Amino acid sequence: MTPQEFPLLKISDLNFSYGNTKVLESINFEMNYGHISCILGPSGSGKSTLFNLITALLHFDAGSIKIDNLELSSIPEELVRTKYIGIIFQKFELYPHMNVLDNVISSIWHVTQDYEKNKQLATGILKNMGIHEHINKLPDELSGGQKQRVGIARALINSPKLIVADEPTSNLDTDTSEKIMEILGGLKSKEHGIIYSTHNLNNARYADNVFILKDGKLNEIEEERLIKSSHFSDLY
Repeated sequence: MTPQEFPLLKISDLNFSYGNTKVLESINFEMNYGHISCILGPSGSGKSTLFNLITALLHFDAGSIKIDNLELSSIPEELVRTKYIGIIFQKFELYPHMNVLDNVISSIWHVTQDYEKNKQLATGILKNMGIHEHINKLPDELSGGQKQRVGIARALINSPKLIVADEPTSNLDTDTSEKIMEILGGLKSKEHGIIYSTHNLNNARYADNVFILKDGKLNEIEEERLIKSSHFSDLY
């Protein structure tokens, strides 16, 4: 099968609760290779929970998640977050005691322990991220934008099929956020897909499809309605 013959990510009738509180209800979603999808929603709407389910950091109550036409539950967790999914975190989640290079390499170390090969691969990605000159610095020596570039490089090193970015600009200033979103938009490729969440309406314009998560339900937003909305609250 070629990638175009089935969705890269398919979520069917997904439900998740914290105790007696229903967080996600009957979520249905499909995304193809080569597409960028955006999930809009304010803090607390369940965006992070949804992404944690997609990346197998949480386990859902009922429903199905398929990645590359495979049930998520059938893929060993260590492979989910190496071979299949690259994660870009909201708060960067870099190892403070590792320099930039080793932080990026840490994501592929479970796949291959060939340090020189990994170093060469990581160095090339960091050059593309425009952060190669900081390769030996520790995270505390970097700006927020630089940290997120390292986070993106780490997510890319395994050539994942799906890139998942949970609020990738929420800890950044406006100008830096714009640059990070331009980088994400520039990663569009028929070889993978990108899904990101945001509460910033301006960030939605980088996506091919935009969805809104409200009251535990996910619905696609029509482009015309999105264009007419000048504020995030207009969509609620």
